[in-house]
Amino acid sequence: MTIRTIIGGIAFSIFSVGSSHAQKLNLSVTLPSDTLKATSLSLSNELRNTDIRIPRAGNSVYKSAVIIPDKGFYQLENVGKVYLVPKNNLQVTSADMQTYSFKGKQAQENELLIKLALLRKQLLPENTTLPGIPTFTLLKQSVQEFLVTVATYKNAVAELVAPCSNLHFTELAIGDADSYSRVMLLGFGQTHELDSALYQQSKKFLEDTESKKDPNFYLKSLRARVLPLYDGLLNEEDTEIIRKAYTDGFDLNNKTLLLNSPWYGRVLSAISFTDIPTDERTLHQSYAKKFEAIPTKFKDEQFAEEMRAQQGLDYLKFVKTIGGNLDEAYQKIKTFSLADSTKQRIEKAYLELKKPTQL
Repeated sequence: MTIRTIIGGIAFSIFSVGSSHAQKLNLSVTLPSDTLKATSLSLSNELRNTDIRIPRAGNSVYKSAVIIPDKGFYQLENVGKVYLVPKNNLQVTSADMQTYSFKGKQAQENELLIKLALLRKQLLPENTTLPGIPTFTLLKQSVQEFLVTVATYKNAVAELVAPCSNLHFTELAIGDADSYSRVMLLGFGQTHELDSALYQQSKKFLEDTESKKDPNFYLKSLRARVLPLYDGLLNEEDTEIIRKAYTDGFDLNNKTLLLNSPWYGRVLSAISFTDIPTDERTLHQSYAKKFEAIPTKFKDEQFAEEMRAQQGLDYLKFVKTIGGNLDEAYQKIKTFSLADSTKQRIEKAYLELKKPTQL
């Protein structure tokens, strides 16, 4: 018997007997059989270190009695974000992989999640070329225009979920939208008026292995990174306005959002390490200082481990942005003390960043 098997059995016993939250629910997913041949679907929440396989039970049906650690948001493969509550069963059906219907006590909440996703795409869409920042169109807005765009989106979210009587769900939905908005504000401040054509040219230069052989690559890479942003760099006053917009009123200790919103941890990480600047010339040392500071800044281990994940992911993205050596950065990150689940998240990001960019 392996250690993993023993630990898994202990965890199952704890979930089954000792926890007032983690309990079974029956989850059923019916999808068009002619478009999906997978033997199972994934139900996951990487913030909770949860990844459950839902086996195929028929020609077009996937179902299982699953144990989840608590109520909240999970990602259901081929469906998207779902809201689940222990002991409350849920049925998901789609005839075209475009629209979904729900049956169960949480049907209303899950129907709202579909509408919330559409609302985000309509009012505050994320950049598909550069995830984590607004679209190139939104980046052309003035600071005041973008603040109005963000406020309009957040107000629309609050209005949409207001009729729902499930306070836990509405707080999660509004909190997730707030965290997402703050990430978009942060990205707006860093990439205002980013020129998409110049960005593509610069990216091609930075990722070209021949370019990196140039003895003047470092100086040329600086120019390549600044040029697409040069015309839209915010002045000091506007920079401060954006900074206040994404920092003011942010709850630094919201564990519910930490475990349910992938955007919350990104904001928390961005705010919490401003006192430790990133020096490109000594990049590993900069991130080593941030990792060393985590236990002091975060006494709660769940917060601390999420910050290790965020800093590791930031390290990789930074290296990718400057055209650095991803393999070397990944190996250095592995020298830090990380939980297995964090190592898996960082490895997944590393493999994704290694893929050739489609220009």
